Amino acid sequence: MNDKLNFIVTSRLLDHIGLAMYSSLPKAISELIANAYDADATEVEVKIPKKIDEKSVIIIKDNGNGMSKEFISECYMKIGSNNRKGKEISKKFKRPLIGSKGIGKLAGLGIANSMCIETVNNGTKCKFEINRTKLDIPGKNLEAVDIPLTIEKTEEPKEPNGTIICLKELLPHVSTMNDEELRRFFVKEFGFPENFSIFVNGQRYSPEDIHGDKIEIKDKIDNYGEVIGKITIAKEPKDVKKPGIVTKVRGRRVLGPTLFDINSHGHQYRVAERIIGEIEVPFLDPGKSEGKLDEFIISTSRDGFNLNHPKFIAYKNWVENKLIEISRDLENEQAEERKKKFLQNKSIQANLKKLPTEMQEKIKKLIEEVIPKLNELSQKDAITIIDFLIKSMESSEIVSILKKLEEADTGDIQKLANILGTWGIYEITSTAEHIRYRLSVIDKFEKVIENIKSLEYRDIHKLLENNLWLLNDNYTLYASNNTLKNTLSNKITKKIKGHEKDRPDLIVKTSSEKVIIIELKRPSHKIVSKDFAQVSEYKNIIKTSQPNAKLIECYLIGNEFDEAVRSPDYEKIDMYLRSYSEIVQEAKERYKDILSIIHGQH
Repeated sequence: MNDKLNFIVTSRLLDHIGLAMYSSLPKAISELIANAYDADATEVEVKIPKKIDEKSVIIIKDNGNGMSKEFISECYMKIGSNNRKGKEISKKFKRPLIGSKGIGKLAGLGIANSMCIETVNNGTKCKFEINRTKLDIPGKNLEAVDIPLTIEKTEEPKEPNGTIICLKELLPHVSTMNDEELRRFFVKEFGFPENFSIFVNGQRYSPEDIHGDKIEIKDKIDNYGEVIGKITIAKEPKDVKKPGIVTKVRGRRVLGPTLFDINSHGHQYRVAERIIGEIEVPFLDPGKSEGKLDEFIISTSRDGFNLNHPKFIAYKNWVENKLIEISRDLENEQAEERKKKFLQNKSIQANLKKLPTEMQEKIKKLIEEVIPKLNELSQKDAITIIDFLIKSMESSEIVSILKKLEEADTGDIQKLANILGTWGIYEITSTAEHIRYRLSVIDKFEKVIENIKSLEYRDIHKLLENNLWLLNDNYTLYASNNTLKNTLSNKITKKIKGHEKDRPDLIVKTSSEKVIIIELKRPSHKIVSKDFAQVSEYKNIIKTSQPNAKLIECYLIGNEFDEAVRSPDYEKIDMYLRSYSEIVQEAKERYKDILSIIHGQH
């Protein structure tokens, strides 16, 4: 016997869509504004009472396309339907659609029990209410509840298109926000797209609503006239959705926000991501034309300027110079702030105190040289460099080098070269040179493994022992731990007769809690299950002899691996299989990226 099933949708679904996703007042209103933006509205008015009670009403009004009866019944009332399939941009302004597909229209139910909707489309007005209480009828599913729809022709002259949403019977958890906070939220959410403004209780949101330092602009451009406005330097780049200057004529936006061409002269002013502002330029007004050419300084559609007009070129040069001036000041401030924070790092301070006095100054100088170069970088890249410096400073590698240098005879150049060569750094006061040396080690390592006759200890072992960073940047530490190696060797001798020569090539103890075991195989040797079992045995012996070792990482390294030992699950138990070619490739990628960042090529 065959039968069929159907989903049953109850009114509780509205709680999951509304309350669960849009329970905060600004988020719920933002979603309704996003729908207005998608409907090609140029203005959205939000009216919100200063005090919220059971009689309060929040109104969101837009001048978008409005909705027809057919659209309401076939699209709006379909919950979760993808009405945009094949429609990724709006009809009039070709805007990328930003509203939540199929569910954002019900965002008002996250803060209110009732959504009253009045919408006008091409001379027809439709009114209906979505009320959670009226939909929650015992014994009836959501699709079985009728929602009254009023349809009427608008009075002459034809009422303009648009939609008004009234949120009534506000829910108990809803509290009001002051106008400034709400405008600031909308600035972060929407930025300042072209042909779109949001008003909160009659006041338009603007760059001034962003937290940050304000710069008053009142300047005169030779031969043309005055420019007036305000620029905000946001505290954080994330507070500015799209940075730049909005250029206005007669109080209306014509261009922007844009940073113009300040980043096209060989320097990336990433700090400019924090700059947002509005500038009124009266002399770009076609109504104040001084000749036929001036009448066409603004395009007919008011969506831009004639880029070749002498007046616009003069303004563009002025505003670019102003933006570069502000950006350079910000770069200097940022460099000083980063340098201060870096030198105040407790870990760095502790390591600096371990060094000879004269070397402390060299390290500080290194920091001062590198920090200004970070201004052109994104925050992510800057952190990459800082992390690298911190790792170098915190590692005993740097400390040990400096101690050896202090003990060395400075007249013995060869001795100094040998000491520096042993540790893999030729110039500790230059991070770039440091990395260049490491790249040369990678090249040398690559040549060694290409020689299939290479011996473990004579070539590969020697390079890895002195340059453990090839495996992991966190391993830039001491030489291998011979005490642990001997302990392991003695235990193997007692436990496994006939395997007296078996012991790992390198054992590194980074702290009382972590031990690293490294087993190397000649490039000509194919690693099989027996080799894996051998390293596992090493790990078990370390566990018994080092009770405080909370983490034991094992590396089995070779050129070729039998299929039987290839399993990604091994890494879950801290057993790592690595080929020599993988080590080379991974090391190359790490250090080439960092080197390119230092040179400003990233």
